[in-house]
Amino acid sequence: MQRVPGYEKLNFPRQWEGKDYAVSSPDSPARWAGFPDAAYRDFVFSLKQAAPHTGRMNQMNQARETADVLATTGPVAPPRSSFQILPGADPVADELAGGVLLLGNFDGFHLGHRALLRAAADARRAGPLGIMSVEPHPRQLFDPGASPFRITTERIKHEAFRRLGFTFAFAPRFDQAFAGQSAEAFVEDLLVRALRVAHVVVGEDFRFGHKRRGDVSTLRSLGADLGFGVTAVAAVRQQDVVCSSSLIREMLRLGDVAGASALLGHPWSVEVAARRQSSGVMEIGWPDAVIAPPAGTYRVRLRRLAASATIGAGSLEIGARGCYLLLDDARSPAIPAGALALDVLDRDDLGSDQSPTLRHRTPER
Repeated sequence: MQRVPGYEKLNFPRQWEGKDYAVSSPDSPARWAGFPDAAYRDFVFSLKQAAPHTGRMNQMNQARETADVLATTGPVAPPRSSFQILPGADPVADELAGGVLLLGNFDGFHLGHRALLRAAADARRAGPLGIMSVEPHPRQLFDPGASPFRITTERIKHEAFRRLGFTFAFAPRFDQAFAGQSAEAFVEDLLVRALRVAHVVVGEDFRFGHKRRGDVSTLRSLGADLGFGVTAVAAVRQQDVVCSSSLIREMLRLGDVAGASALLGHPWSVEVAARRQSSGVMEIGWPDAVIAPPAGTYRVRLRRLAASATIGAGSLEIGARGCYLLLDDARSPAIPAGALALDVLDRDDLGSDQSPTLRHRTPER
């Protein structure tokens, strides 16, 4: 491949190695302004240029189609250093009023959620762009004994919101009092009095309020009375299946990390605890609430939280004795213990004909 000044060879998941493709380097004037985060942009370009040279024809075709969607659903604004997290229902300051708000759970911000983001960009004028995502996830309150089901952790979720250009995240505590609000109280007390929204964007199946009695028609009726607009967005489909958190969870449980990452629009990221390092091996503490993929070997990279630079890469071994990261370079500088972001790139121990594909899924909504 002819080298182009300002471009670099991208080293991404191992099944794509050995194929020439180039992406704009972070320092190049040709850098695509629509994707201000380097890791996110590089992921898009790697998907668009990946060739099915390992025999995974279905997966690579799906990756290209996914990249075409991503190219139109990137961040609507540069990452914000002033991104705010609002934990309570106090009235917002004037600079946060009069904006567009996305409503949903957003456990893993996937392609369906990016369609909401695109609709918000269309509805937005000069006001702020906000997103509501409660903590803990409602399922953790209603079914505390459930097996791990979350796609990611709270801090990784907020990292994604900042990267995508949101001005603020409204992150109230989801407890019995919050769950017991009527649909009318949710709208009047939170959306109107506290957040002072001008417009809200939801999925077409959005439900809210006590016992999920509120729906899009309820929201539109209340919005007409109280002075805010409503946009409902249809589900996004990939290869005749709905792009949903349920589908992504199923893929992760099966170890189909590459497929899940394609639907997320970025590598699957999890906040982990790095416990110790010895001779190029680190013990990794996996978060209790997050889905753990099946026992096996996975290609991963480590980052500091809210940073894009890789501080370590290697193979993550998941087995009966726990999780251990075998660093590619045992002589690399010591990686700090504590909370880090782990990007899981692909499964590393399956043959090319063993990887599941979207065509074999029958997902839940």
